[in-house]
Amino acid sequence: MRAAKAAGDVLPVVKPDIDNVFKAVTDAVKGIAWVDDNQICVAVISKRYSDTPRIEMKIEEIKTNEH
Repeated sequence: MRAAKAAGDVLPVVKPDIDNVFKAVTDAVKGIAWVDDNQICVAVISKRYSDTPRIEMKIEEIKTNEH
């Protein structure tokens, strides 16, 4: 089971809820990575088991007609 979790074959369907983690992280970098999290237009999020728990973010600017 440990190997299956490490390979991503088994996903964690336990607390914390992924939407709560996403909200906490996006709120935490408000004023650093963006002015407000309402600027987020695309997000791909997932929870995985890991021996090194962490949050990884990749932030890219998307050009819009508003620029």
